[in-house]
Amino acid sequence: FVPEFEHPEDLVPAEDEAPASLLPPGFLSPWTPPLLPIPLSTPSTSRRAGIPEADTPP
Repeated sequence: FVPEFEHPEDLVPAEDEAPASLLPPGFLSPWTPPLLPIPLSTPSTSRRAGIPEADTPP
């Protein structure tokens, strides 16, 4: 347990995870609000109107 924590490689992934975790929330924050209302309102309309419309032409 001690050697694993002392290992420099263990600190590299841990530090990489810190910035990576801060990046997703920042990128997801602005994309979450617009994506949440769209998929919630589109799944019923886009799926019903997208399936029949796409199945009718072909």
